[in-house]
Amino acid sequence: MRPYISPKTRFWLYAVLLGALAWFWMSLASNALAIHYKDSLCIATTAFSAEPYDKGANLQKIEAFMVQAKDQGAEFVLFPEMALVGYGSDKALNRELAEPIPGPSTGRLGKLAARLDLWVVIGMPELDPGTGKFYDAAAIIPPSGEAFGFRKLHTVSSEPLWASEGDTPMVFETPWGPIGIAVCQDNYVYPGVVRYSAQHGARVHLSPTAYSGAALIDSRAIDSFYRTLYFNILLSWSKANRIFLVSANHADGNFIGESTIIGPGRFGWPKIYAGPSGKEEGVFTACLDLRLSGR
Repeated sequence: MRPYISPKTRFWLYAVLLGALAWFWMSLASNALAIHYKDSLCIATTAFSAEPYDKGANLQKIEAFMVQAKDQGAEFVLFPEMALVGYGSDKALNRELAEPIPGPSTGRLGKLAARLDLWVVIGMPELDPGTGKFYDAAAIIPPSGEAFGFRKLHTVSSEPLWASEGDTPMVFETPWGPIGIAVCQDNYVYPGVVRYSAQHGARVHLSPTAYSGAALIDSRAIDSFYRTLYFNILLSWSKANRIFLVSANHADGNFIGESTIIGPGRFGWPKIYAGPSGKEEGVFTACLDLRLSGR
């Protein structure tokens, strides 16, 4: 004979059982919907010598470097500031060669990015068709080919003669989580920019740059000073923000080259993972364990 269970007791037993089942299914659903970012990223930086204001030649070289990066196992590749046309002070040419983002050049590179299943970031002059303003920008091209852009926040030297300043820091979504980006001086002079990326969950921050050494004085001492400053800033920002910094620089003329990938190592100390490239033009790839950022 089964024991008697009152209706009230039976009600509470069923309520507890249904509650447990509901919690179980909600747990499964939330796990299914949660974003699980990849913790391993193979990324390439480039040391690049652009042909001044020769977009066609630079596009061919960029495409060749994209293939080389993929051959090295890269899933992501970074090119320097203004790599599409070369970094120069000619106001008329910078504006003449500027394009919208997306536009013809990002469309062409997007087709190759899709074929290679490769993320690409490249510096270029941007024209905003809506306002008619020009920007020193970085085009971000995912494997889908749907490009979007970041506009340099702090122009310097001759840049204000042709380019307006952007007004919005950026992190963008990727399979590896948010990734931050800023252009050249944004990173080296304004620590809050890299901090912004870290505070918004980025484990990687990109620095397309045109960093020169003996630009005004042809002196080895001056050149050495700028190289030391460049590396100390990158190492300091990496340590302070527990973030991987990927820097791509020009490798010709007065530019110091030294494209590199720096990030957290064991026990939190910064480590150089790829490069420095010196003045050698090429592609430099590293596979990163993003868990070392602690995020």
